[in-house]
Amino acid sequence: MGMNTVAVALDAEQVRKMRALAAELVGERREGLAERARAVGYRRESMHLQPTGDGGALLLVHLEYEGDDIEGLRGRIAEYPENDFTRWFNPRFLELWMSSGERPQSELLFEWGHDDD
Repeated sequence: MGMNTVAVALDAEQVRKMRALAAELVGERREGLAERARAVGYRRESMHLQPTGDGGALLLVHLEYEGDDIEGLRGRIAEYPENDFTRWFNPRFLELWMSSGERPQSELLFEWGHDDD
């Protein structure tokens, strides 16, 4: 199983938008998220806001997925067919996601799981 975490810098207004998006996502849009996750091959996703001193936050997006090919997973997410969920989610999330410009791939320092003992 692979894991990947990405950070995106958000200003205070973008933090407000992200909170509203996440609230709707885990509420009435949860099934659309679950359907996409199953179809493209990830099993867990979490999003966290880490506050910064300027009133903004870092949005941390963490995915756990089958296999170890993050580029393949990204491709499957990008190619996922348009439906009611993607028409709602994609423009809202991409507005925030692209706000900080290009993000280099994070560097994995270590990974541990209870199965690794």
